[in-house]
Amino acid sequence: MKKAFQHLDAAFTTDPGRIRKTNEDAALVATEQGLFAVADGMGGGACGEVASRCVIQALTSYRSQNDIPEKGIKQIQEIVQKANAHIYNMAHEQNLSGMGTTLILMLFHAERPDRATLLHAGDSRAYRLRGRKWTQLMTDHSLEADRRIPRRKMIPYLRNIITRAIGIRETVELEQNACTIAPGDLFLLCSDGLYNMIAPRKLKRFMRKHCEIALKNLSGLLVDEANKNGGKDNVTALLIRVGHPDIAEDKPTTDTVKILKA
Repeated sequence: MKKAFQHLDAAFTTDPGRIRKTNEDAALVATEQGLFAVADGMGGGACGEVASRCVIQALTSYRSQNDIPEKGIKQIQEIVQKANAHIYNMAHEQNLSGMGTTLILMLFHAERPDRATLLHAGDSRAYRLRGRKWTQLMTDHSLEADRRIPRRKMIPYLRNIITRAIGIRETVELEQNACTIAPGDLFLLCSDGLYNMIAPRKLKRFMRKHCEIALKNLSGLLVDEANKNGGKDNVTALLIRVGHPDIAEDKPTTDTVKILKA
């Protein structure tokens, strides 16, 4: 029997970068559930690492709602709210100021293979390469994005201030965006350590040039490129390639949770 998401292929690479000693990023590939996510912890050292790991591990409890996509979205929202409360309470109980994590999450729907849902808080991003067209699929929750001030005109220390994240307030609102899906689409979910180190035009050219190679190799190349350009932050690249749902062959799938510790 063919599984619901056999037409999806995914892989990721995460790395501490060239400057930081620990990796506060975490990622989830749960292909059998149609669920993929990247979290970028905040608060420094163990704080950020604990926050990103907490939300990613919470998401492993998700079980695909094949019949009604809205049920799956609601389940994800509930899981993230519980993780948010846990991180928020932990930060206050242990006096861990600034503890939290961004989240970019992509949820595919078994009954609607032409649609997926993006949920996010913070400045981790989702992109889509469709043919030659490269598109950023969401808007950052950051001071820079909210004020719509060009990066070159902002005071440097204001550029990376996040206006929404998991765990920094008692509740969190995940922004929800619908996304169309077509065979051949290639999606990139990433932390800011990737796109801040690779200029937008260069990232687009890079993805176009290497889009046909194995996803694990491509994610590694993206991380290597970010590190080559300075590697000033932790960096994570998660890639999803869409095949045709009607012709995908049966093959084993693996759910992967990876949290890299330096």
